[in-house]
Amino acid sequence: MTGRSGAAKAPVIVALMRYLAPPSGRVRLDGANTLAFNGDSVRDQIAWCGTETHLLDSTLRENLRLAG
Repeated sequence: MTGRSGAAKAPVIVALMRYLAPPSGRVRLDGANTLAFNGDSVRDQIAWCGTETHLLDSTLRENLRLAG
């Protein structure tokens, strides 16, 4: 997902990942309302790299090893 700063990308991601319910409307994943899914099952299928992501000065392999 891309867009200008302030375009509400983060709230959509938070609702999509089921951390919060949308205050109005619906968030759909492949046509289905995400509220019909267990939050963990939705998050297991999504990768998100937020704006405050921290990587160590090392290899990608080492960063991924530490994240797991």
